[in-house]
Amino acid sequence: MQNNTTVEYIKFPNDKNNPIPLVTTFTGCSNLKRIYGHVIVKVSSCFYNCSNFTIHGGTYKGKSVVNGDGVYKMPYEIDGKTSYDNATFYEGNGEITNMDFGVSDAGSMFYGTSCDQFDVYYFFSNLGSITTCSGTFHFLKKKIFSMTREVDGVT
Repeated sequence: MQNNTTVEYIKFPNDKNNPIPLVTTFTGCSNLKRIYGHVIVKVSSCFYNCSNFTIHGGTYKGKSVVNGDGVYKMPYEIDGKTSYDNATFYEGNGEITNMDFGVSDAGSMFYGTSCDQFDVYYFFSNLGSITTCSGTFHFLKKKIFSMTREVDGVT
């Protein structure tokens, strides 16, 4: 589905054992915001320049991805774990996204999207077979990983 400027949401089944393969890009789908269900991305530039797209839209498993201090949580924190484990499958129906990756090169997969910092954390905690991710999150519409002038006491 390319160059469809009217679609905002796409819903697939959320079947843990049968992810829906995404084998073409959504390039030109300028209003696409979310994809729901269990999908496996099989093309490296799948969401290239889908400027409104985000993996989770600010919530994960029904919870905010930002804590009370405005700091983004890690998927393992929301999953109730204490270590850097991979994201766990989210059972149920509705506005749920389980995204797996079946490519080795994520290239420009989320280039120019509205992915937030949590989406980046989710991606890196659920890499699958990805070994290269140069350019994956270039030119995001949202500012992520704000840096201060001082890092570890060095200005």
